[in-house]
Amino acid sequence: MKNKKALLSGLMMIVLAVGVLSCEDSKPKFVSNGLDFKAVNLSADSDNEIVAVTGKGVVVSSSWTIKVTSDGQTIIVDGQSKSDELPVEAGDEVEITFTPSEPEEKEAFFTMPDGTSRKVTADAPSFRWTVPADFTSGMKIEGESHYKTDDAVCTQRGEIYLVEIKGKE
Repeated sequence: MKNKKALLSGLMMIVLAVGVLSCEDSKPKFVSNGLDFKAVNLSADSDNEIVAVTGKGVVVSSSWTIKVTSDGQTIIVDGQSKSDELPVEAGDEVEITFTPSEPEEKEAFFTMPDGTSRKVTADAPSFRWTVPADFTSGMKIEGESHYKTDDAVCTQRGEIYLVEIKGKE
């Protein structure tokens, strides 16, 4: 019985040693909501840029004014949104721009509300996307990057929410 326990203990030690030696990376892993990117509504008719940002750590509210044309009539729509919310309408063109926050952060991946995925790099950090006809308020643009530093393996995530521009009749 003692020999059986000793054999099992020895076998377990070998399995553990092989498992530790086969670890791909023993660096600590960090996950945060710090992915820096912005989305700009290029179609919005406004005196100011209509933009949403993520990764700054602070969400603030801002006011905006957009001219909306519907059925040949132009109306002025005033609204307020948080810094991680982008006012849009179906058919608007949006530009997404990734800003690496660390030298090792070379690329990011985005999942758009319509299910499409896009990859950007530090050298080509932007792309354009059109808000789909079936857009609903609350849909989100999700971004994620993975990179290694000398000290850790890092994952940065971020989200920007799309909110509907509601015209006043």
